[in-house]
Amino acid sequence: MFRCCHQQGGEHRQQTSSKRSCFFGLETKPELVWEDWNLGKEFTKTLVLKNIDSKLQKLNLRPPVSKFFTTSTPQKIVISPGTSFSIPVSFRPLQKCEYEDSIEFQGKDGSFQVYLRALIPHHALEVPDSVKLSICAVQHSSHTTFRLKNASKLHTSFQWLCAAPFHVSPEQGLLKPSQECRITVAFQPQEALVYQQQAYCWFGEGDKLENYCTVLLQGLAKYPCLQIRNPVTTELKEQEGPVLHFGSVAVGQSLQKHFEIFNPSSVTASFSLSRLSDEVPLFGSEFSCDVTSGKVEPGESQWVAVNYSPAVVDTVSVEYLRLTCRGALNDTVLKLSGTCIGPKVTLSSSVVDFGCAEEGGAVIQTVELLNSSPAEAFYQWDLDCNGHSVFRIQPASGTVHPHSKTALTAVYRPTQPIAHHRRVACLILHMDPLFLDMIGTCHSELEKPAILRPEHLILYKLNWYRSQHPLDTLSVMQQEHNVHLDQQRIHSVLEEIRQPQTPMEEFYHSYLGCMDPLSSSSSFPSPHVSVVPSELLFNHKMSSSMSTSSTSSQFICLTNHTRGKLRLVWTVAQDSSFTVSPTSCDLAPLKTTSFRVMYDPKQLNSVHGAQLECFAYYKVKFLDKLYHHIGEQLLCVPWCVTVRVTGHSFQPGKEHFIPCCSLMPPRVFPALSVLSYQTVLLQNDGDLPLTFFLDHSSNPILAESVCVIPNSGLIQPGAHQILSLRTTPTEDSPKHGFRLQLQLNAAKHTKELTIVSVVEKLRVSLDGDSSLYFQPTAVGSQTQCSHNIRNLSHVPLRGGNGLQSFHKGGSVFFGCVILCVCMYINLHIQCNHIAIVHGCPPQALKAVVDVGETLVGSYRSVEIPLVNSSPCPVSFCLSVQQILLEEDLIYDPETEPSGIGTIPSHCTMLLRSTVKPQRQAQYLWTISYQTLNAIGVVSSPLQAVCEVRAKGVFPTLQVIDVCSGDSGGGRLSKVHLWKLFSLDNLNKHLLCNPSSTFCIYLFGIYGICPSIFTKTMLDFNFSAAPLNSDPSTFVLIFHNPGYIPVDWAFLFPEDQQIELEYWADTGEYHQQVQDNHLFSVSPRSGTLQRGQQRAVHFSYSHDFAGTDRFPVVFKLSYGREILLNFQGVTVERDRPYLHFASNRHVFTSVTIGECSPPRQMYELHNAGAVPVHYEVDTAMLSQLQVDNFNHPLLCCLNPKGEVRPGKTAMMEWLFSPLEAKMYYVWIKPYSAYFPLFSYNCHFQIVILCTLSLILFSFSCRYHVLASVFFFQEDNNSSINSKIKLCMYVCVLWQVVQVHPEQGSLCPEECALCILTFTSTDYPTVYQLDLICQVPHSCTFITLNLFMSSVLSPIQTLPPICGSSSAKRMGTLCNKLTRAERWAEQETATVWSQPEPPLPTLLHLWVTAHSHRPLKDLTHFPDQFKKINRNIHDDSAFIQSANALVSDPITSQPAEPSLSHCPSSPFFLHPLVPRTSSSSPELQLTRPKLGLNEEHNTVGVEGAACLEIRPRTQSTEHTKHVPANISETVLLNTLQNLMMEAVRGELNLTGHPRNVILPRVSTK
Repeated sequence: MFRCCHQQGGEHRQQTSSKRSCFFGLETKPELVWEDWNLGKEFTKTLVLKNIDSKLQKLNLRPPVSKFFTTSTPQKIVISPGTSFSIPVSFRPLQKCEYEDSIEFQGKDGSFQVYLRALIPHHALEVPDSVKLSICAVQHSSHTTFRLKNASKLHTSFQWLCAAPFHVSPEQGLLKPSQECRITVAFQPQEALVYQQQAYCWFGEGDKLENYCTVLLQGLAKYPCLQIRNPVTTELKEQEGPVLHFGSVAVGQSLQKHFEIFNPSSVTASFSLSRLSDEVPLFGSEFSCDVTSGKVEPGESQWVAVNYSPAVVDTVSVEYLRLTCRGALNDTVLKLSGTCIGPKVTLSSSVVDFGCAEEGGAVIQTVELLNSSPAEAFYQWDLDCNGHSVFRIQPASGTVHPHSKTALTAVYRPTQPIAHHRRVACLILHMDPLFLDMIGTCHSELEKPAILRPEHLILYKLNWYRSQHPLDTLSVMQQEHNVHLDQQRIHSVLEEIRQPQTPMEEFYHSYLGCMDPLSSSSSFPSPHVSVVPSELLFNHKMSSSMSTSSTSSQFICLTNHTRGKLRLVWTVAQDSSFTVSPTSCDLAPLKTTSFRVMYDPKQLNSVHGAQLECFAYYKVKFLDKLYHHIGEQLLCVPWCVTVRVTGHSFQPGKEHFIPCCSLMPPRVFPALSVLSYQTVLLQNDGDLPLTFFLDHSSNPILAESVCVIPNSGLIQPGAHQILSLRTTPTEDSPKHGFRLQLQLNAAKHTKELTIVSVVEKLRVSLDGDSSLYFQPTAVGSQTQCSHNIRNLSHVPLRGGNGLQSFHKGGSVFFGCVILCVCMYINLHIQCNHIAIVHGCPPQALKAVVDVGETLVGSYRSVEIPLVNSSPCPVSFCLSVQQILLEEDLIYDPETEPSGIGTIPSHCTMLLRSTVKPQRQAQYLWTISYQTLNAIGVVSSPLQAVCEVRAKGVFPTLQVIDVCSGDSGGGRLSKVHLWKLFSLDNLNKHLLCNPSSTFCIYLFGIYGICPSIFTKTMLDFNFSAAPLNSDPSTFVLIFHNPGYIPVDWAFLFPEDQQIELEYWADTGEYHQQVQDNHLFSVSPRSGTLQRGQQRAVHFSYSHDFAGTDRFPVVFKLSYGREILLNFQGVTVERDRPYLHFASNRHVFTSVTIGECSPPRQMYELHNAGAVPVHYEVDTAMLSQLQVDNFNHPLLCCLNPKGEVRPGKTAMMEWLFSPLEAKMYYVWIKPYSAYFPLFSYNCHFQIVILCTLSLILFSFSCRYHVLASVFFFQEDNNSSINSKIKLCMYVCVLWQVVQVHPEQGSLCPEECALCILTFTSTDYPTVYQLDLICQVPHSCTFITLNLFMSSVLSPIQTLPPICGSSSAKRMGTLCNKLTRAERWAEQETATVWSQPEPPLPTLLHLWVTAHSHRPLKDLTHFPDQFKKINRNIHDDSAFIQSANALVSDPITSQPAEPSLSHCPSSPFFLHPLVPRTSSSSPELQLTRPKLGLNEEHNTVGVEGAACLEIRPRTQSTEHTKHVPANISETVLLNTLQNLMMEAVRGELNLTGHPRNVILPRVSTK
């Protein structure tokens, strides 16, 4: 978005004169602007109004107000549709300033104005509000441009002011009117930030730049990041980083590989590739890269090619490429590595046996050269194949391609009848020479020497390596003459002979002989025959004046180093330019003889070369004289010596051949600091033969350190010569090497070869300041630090260089960087060490770690933080001691080691432990430690670190409430239901520990268990009901009181993997129960978290008459397993049936000698559909009275009665024991037998029966109220109970009075109900089941609406005449046909009025025990003594009591009166307190309050009769009236406090506060 910046003091408005607007159907310009005007003149513009509407426009014109703008148009204008009207407007300025006015047009639809403005010229620029540059990398730049326009009529100069990292170009300039230019903004961040800053553009005229405008420049900078990756050849290692490994590359070849530079960032990154170090190999780098710099776009990659061209065989090349990215946080280093390999050539056979050949004949054999390397092999046999030797190999030189073989032809052409043997060397470039033993025997017609066999060669080698005397060698041969080897074992035997020297050393020793300066070494045995010199030059000009070989003949000397007489025989070649004289002779032991070598060229102006051959062997006659008793001729392998001769026949003044050759490689880099060998290939690339010669005389240092074989020779056109070089580096050797000059063709032509042979010491560099810092170390411990070491020398670092403890990766080559680890062991404290202190023991953050509850047999992980606050790392060994704590059990096993570790200094280590309790108990583990020294030996006693506590638990479950549905057992009390389902025993078994046998099979809910039944069996009695009645439904509330979640399930027979033979055999199981689903449980499984509750619904269908039993296994995951026998009874409709929850009843204990024993109740339940009349057989009671001294031990107050269908009745009993024992008696009501048990005890020991153990509190989810206990002696007592309901509540009580009796509760609302209990005139044990009915208000409303909609049309129908009952009676008298019966059934199916839903019943169990007056003194003597003492000690109370005697009575509290309702038997007798003077006999005959068979059947109609009405009396009151008033006030006060607590206005559990009262004023 562009904006216009104007000069200060003026306002620039964008010209809108060219724009047109529409006002109420008129098109015109919104304003007229005068810009170019001068004083003293008049300037006129025309305003055009065009009617674009379809109707006539009538306008009233208001002219300009000021005198500077004038118009001559009339004030009323009429414009027809499609026409225009022009209004001239004149402007007459009087001074140089801006003018503004307007013309207003008033029409029928409204008014509008056209503004008139006159502007003066001023400087103005148009610039954008902001310029946002693209995201840029740190230390990079991004650019963008924007438009700068001169919006004025003046020449405007501008100048930009902008701070880094933004740069604006051009910074200044001059713009003509309406001219624009492009401004370039460069963003060059140095940090990764979000940049926002203003760029100021000052503008004006000339140098007066007084105005400015701003442009917001925005830019985002991020750090660039480049990664080196290659999915094929790059291996990311933890320490080395990315590596590009070329593997093994053949010498002379080149391998190219690529790596990828990837940009994962969102900015463009520039990079450069450079070598990590300035150290360069002597012969330059073997790695070359085609990319040195570049840019990589976000998310893109650039591939870089690297070439590896190795030149030195058996070396490892290592270099590092540094990838530098400008602005990046770090650089990436790529390691380049490769290995140079040479040819690997082997011979198919190391021995060629030509056998016996006739003189002048020839024998041909074949031998193969095998190259198993990827490098090409250049070979050359050190053998003259032009007739100067009896042996010949063709081709004598050539190449063997990679992984191929070449067949060579070996020819044996003897000229004299002797045995021949020659060990020929095969020189191979970049490899040690190979040796081939060639043997053959020549026979003539006159002489037939013994045939030389390979076994003779083996015996010779054995003796030669033993370095024995020649005569001793003969004796050994005599002893081992019976050695016979076949051809297959020749090669293996030769391989078994241990070579005392390398092949290159053997070659040099065999070539130089005694002339070798290294021949004095013990590893080089003296030769048998030697020749001096081994090389001859003819007609060659050497630099030394003393050595001019221009003669045509020269002499050589042969020496016999043996103690036997030798025969010397020279091989004579036909038509050769070189001859030896004499051709043969005998040489005495340890003697020397001379031979003359003559050069007689057959062709002038040419070059010649040859290798002369001489064989030496023992005289056979001499051997026969020494060993004439052997019986067969002994053979000794002959020896061969050679002389290399070279000459030319160029005449003086004749130009020699111009050589055309090459050296490969031109520079030789042997290993440094040691004796080394290298080979060089001299290739004759011309068409003429070539001779070479190395002159050592000009450089004596070179002669001492470098030895070249051969020094001279002849190379045929297209052939090559392999030169072997041996260097011995010295301290004086030049660092850049020797320049070896090869003289070619005995002329001025030379070829230069550089040989580097220096003594270089090991040089390494360490990172940083070349110092190692070890962190503080505890005494007896060790520490280590890592450091990078770089090899700067060309000598590889090997294990022998002292790096055994640093680097285990083998040799470290030039330029390679390794990570070394140095160790420091602190044996004692010294002052010169840095921060050496004793190691502090590790400590736990918590001394006691409580894991909590853990399932028995399961694993639970716990992390224990161990803190090392010392500056030294501490190595330790942990041990754990387990203690099992129970009430009378302490189990302390032996301490076992747990593990070892090291905690760094000032660090925290998480000790991960696993807890697995094996039984339900409290566990205690003590974790201790012992410090370890550097070698891992314990150096301190055992010390405790922390304790870990855990509790092994099993899943637990218990039933906390039970209630029945609306049908079947809807009127059964909780105590009765508790007995039916054996909930006390069920909770007892659920909360106890599983047996040890069961712990073996710990599994989930549906796990496979052994085919046995659990020993725990309980009965679930679903009560009884008539046939075809509604199913009996019960709800059990299960609660998880444990610490861990529990999975539970009710497993029906089809869910259990057990057999049912037991139930089938005993008849306890009926197939129809399972097939018809008479018993159901919903839900059958679930999970309860800690503290959660769940309601489980049980149902029993009364579809078949009889008693039904069904086995169900109640199972807890990893807990108990209980077999529940579901039992239910279905009674026929016409059969009377009393259902007993149990055949055993226990009365409340009564004290011996009690003159007024309390009345006790027993409940009878009629589960049938017809009334049941019962009568107790009192014969057993009479017999019991007779047996107890005619004392009425047990009396039934109502032995006869009737129980209505589905209802209960209360039987009243009096139990008066004579002695402390248990009484048993069997009572027979009709045909139902059940035992009654009674207890009694002395003093105040009370044995509670099972009915008084129901004491629970539930949430409002289950609509269950808590049971309330009364144990009061006072006649009137009130107890508060909190009710939480979410529906309309209608309270219908029978025995106790409840206030309020009914009410409504909103969701989540609670109300306070006051229960008032009034005891009767006789001591009684009350066990009352109060019922609260909760009608379904929502269902009632829906039902009423439905009934209204259905009955409204029915009310409009005409009345039906006749009685339907009369018609039905008439129908019964007549026999109906099938069609009539069908019609009647159809009529019966007509809609009938739905029945209202039954209300939900909430049970409240109330128990109380009333005593006779003054009985409290016996039961609670201490309380009465304390009260009496407090009353007597209270003087204020005594004074007030005395004052009350004389005070008149002013008021009396109203006594409640009850309105009688005939339908409620609850009010048959007045509730008046009985006096203590009433005798027990009279009390036994009085009617009992509320103990009838219908005490739980009060309907809704009875609620209206429960009214508490005030009653007045005119009689005088006793003196106890003030006490009753005080009691009433106290009761109301407590009720108010409880109400405030329920509402949350009062905190009953808060701590008391001490309030300081103000000082009492004395005024």
